[in-house]
Amino acid sequence: MNFKGKTQRVHRIAYEFYFGPIPIGAWVLHHCDNRRCVNPEHFFLGNAQINVDDKMAKGRHGGARGEQISPIPADCIPFIRASHFASKTLALLFGVGRNTIWNIRTGKTWKHL
Repeated sequence: MNFKGKTQRVHRIAYEFYFGPIPIGAWVLHHCDNRRCVNPEHFFLGNAQINVDDKMAKGRHGGARGEQISPIPADCIPFIRASHFASKTLALLFGVGRNTIWNIRTGKTWKHL
C-alpha cells in the first residue's frame, strides 16, 4: 500500500496507526504468524534474529513441514509431479489451492520426495 509517499506493507501502516512510529531497523512481527493480519493485538516489534527465534520456537522452520500441515498424503506427491493434468484440476481433486500444486511441482515444497 502507498503510505507517506512510499510503498509499505499494510501491517506496518497499521502498527504506526495504533502505536506510533516504528524504530529504524525494527520489524513488525505477528504473534498469530499471519503476515496479512492487521490486528494490532497480534503485533510485536523485533528484528531478523527475533523473527527466526520465534519461528523456531513455534516449529515453523523447514524440515518435513509439508507432511505436518498438508492435506495431501506423501504418496500422492510423485503422482502430482508426473501428472499431465492442469494444476487447477489437481487442486480441485486434492482440495487445495493451485499455488499448493505449483509449489509441489516446482519442488518448493515436499523437497525431500
